[in-house]
Amino acid sequence: MTPGLPPTSELSTEILEEPDGVRLILRGELDMNGVLETERAVRYAAAKAGRRLVIDLTDLRFMDLFGARALLRVASEEITPAREVVIANPRRHVRRL
Repeated sequence: MTPGLPPTSELSTEILEEPDGVRLILRGELDMNGVLETERAVRYAAAKAGRRLVIDLTDLRFMDLFGARALLRVASEEITPAREVVIANPRRHVRRL
């Protein structure tokens, strides 16, 4: 969970350190209500990531267009010459968005 943010019933986040960077796990539902939490979580994870940030959507049950736009925007903002950002394991409905 991102420090300073209260947990919500719709979305939760977890950051795991990995040998080559950080994995941010999104769980639950990412819609308009979770956009701010997602943006903060991605920025926080990117600051800790070093050269690789993986945003793992395995446990994301639902994402609407607001959530998809916010996630793609903030993920692309965190790409630098020294850091790659990967969005991993989207479910079928998320890929269609």
